Amino acid sequence: VSVNFTTRKYFSDPDTFLEIRAGMGYSPDIRRIQNSEGLASDELFRLRSQRLGVLLQKRIINNLLLSLNGNLTHQELAFDLDEYVWITTIEAAVSYRF
Repeated sequence: VSVNFTTRKYFSDPDTFLEIRAGMGYSPDIRRIQNSEGLASDELFRLRSQRLGVLLQKRIINNLLLSLNGNLTHQELAFDLDEYVWITTIEAAVSYRF
């Protein structure tokens, strides 16, 4: 189960915009656990995560685009339940549309 939200604010043209994304949800994680008698069983865990992202894209000239993308994720660790890690990403790109 997950929920995601995206909104965009367009400026001078369809290639120039600010986008804001937010999401949260659960991801299934199946683990095989062995007990003291040597018998294995499968257990299903649901890992939680939340995400917030911002994308800014601008047309420079004609079909040349410049974009800057940033994401912040708060994700539960698969090997240590109820413990979380922060993941940040920043990307810059120059694109040419044919």
